[in-house]
Amino acid sequence: MKIKILFTLIIISVSLAGCFTSSIKGSGNSVTEERKIDYVSKIEVNGNFNIEITSGEVSSLKIDAEDNIIPIIETKVEDEKLTIKLKEKITNLREINIKISVHDLVELDSEGKSYINVKGLNTDELELSGDGEGEISIEGKADYLKVTLEGDGKLLAKDLQTKSATVNIYGEAKAEINARKSLKAKVKGEGSIDYYGNPEDISIDTSKGGSVNKK
Repeated sequence: MKIKILFTLIIISVSLAGCFTSSIKGSGNSVTEERKIDYVSKIEVNGNFNIEITSGEVSSLKIDAEDNIIPIIETKVEDEKLTIKLKEKITNLREINIKISVHDLVELDSEGKSYINVKGLNTDELELSGDGEGEISIEGKADYLKVTLEGDGKLLAKDLQTKSATVNIYGEAKAEINARKSLKAKVKGEGSIDYYGNPEDISIDTSKGGSVNKK
């Protein structure tokens, strides 16, 4: 019995050691890398990044991170969608700063705890989704905005001028939006929607402590 227990403890110890050694520690030496990417109109982010998205004629990508972290930041483009994520776990991580330039952004999806800042947006339609603790801020113009937020993240889009907006909040997430003509707002949970502008057509659906507020 003692031998069996000892063998079991050895297996557990080895397994735990593997868990602790599977992550990479940042070197502390920051570098910048530019990566060539194809045309991008959609962006998907999974992880913990600081991302700035601007409008430009040519799609481009620049990463500022520790030199041993750069190789495990995966960026790939498929069907006009840029996906950004880490290949491995990291400890003692400094900030990973990413700058992206796109001609026309129509879709943005964020999972995790990233902080995303979109500047100078000018598009007909933008579909935005977020899941986690991240924060997204957007300024510019869009004829139509569709938002789905889950978790307890934030959307700061009062400086995004839209004609119509559909916003769905699940959980404790919070959103600020600006709609001129119409607004469909749904909050399921303790989250909230603050809206700016004077939309003529408003539909509000709240439950479980959610709120929609005119600002």
